[in-house]
Amino acid sequence: MDLKKLLPILLFSVLITLFSYIDIDAIDFLSPIKDDSGFVKLDVDHIVDGDTFYGYVNGEYKKVRIVGIDTPETHAGSKPIGEYGEDAKRFLENFVSKYEIYLKIVGNDGYGRTLAYVFGKNSENGYIFYEESVLMEGYARPLIYFDNDDSELTPRLVQAYNYAFENRKGIFSKWSSAKILSSKAQITSLLEGKIVFLEGTVKDIRKNYHRDGGYTYYIDCDWFEISIRDGEYEYFFKDYNLYSIKGKKVKFYGELWFDDSKPEILLRSPNEIVVLN
Repeated sequence: MDLKKLLPILLFSVLITLFSYIDIDAIDFLSPIKDDSGFVKLDVDHIVDGDTFYGYVNGEYKKVRIVGIDTPETHAGSKPIGEYGEDAKRFLENFVSKYEIYLKIVGNDGYGRTLAYVFGKNSENGYIFYEESVLMEGYARPLIYFDNDDSELTPRLVQAYNYAFENRKGIFSKWSSAKILSSKAQITSLLEGKIVFLEGTVKDIRKNYHRDGGYTYYIDCDWFEISIRDGEYEYFFKDYNLYSIKGKKVKFYGELWFDDSKPEILLRSPNEIVVLN
């Protein structure tokens, strides 16, 4: 065969081989945001933890709750102190020291806090998405609300959390070493806020609607309860048959809370479910 005719065929074959190894869905993963319409600059004053900080926007002092994520608590309150909370705080401190900070404000909450997505402006005039970055490190969990959901940004949060799991980053680094609790007798107050596996048999799965139109799934097990919020369910569980685990022995991975003295984990992803039989 003529070499000139053969070269295009060989080149095409090489390109096909290369593209077969590229995850098309991940091409934009971690790429800087270019569209800054609606962004406002924040002069950071004080960092509370990995998802809350104070600063000035156009001279007005604001307390900002970063949306799309939930970092472990660094102070006890309605939720216990969690593991990797200080790591998340340091990550935000490093982020604001490295970049100029911009907000995409999406509203206010009942505590008077400004709700916003957070970006760091890099030297190429793109914007690094903070929530995506901290999720990738495993220092945060997704917390998705439909009233401030963003069709471009939220899928990146899903990818980032899946990345943390696949690479056993941060909270997932304990996957092989976390305590496996299989009875209430093993529970002590010292375990509250710790990352554990709760192991038991799934007795029932309930979907409870709220007055605001949202819903929560409750997985009732023989001695503990698992809950899944609607935001995480819609984005992470849409291809997972939750009812398939009913009657099975299952391990659930996450931060241990107590609800009326009953052990509980707020689940974020099917990655945190291990079916044993």
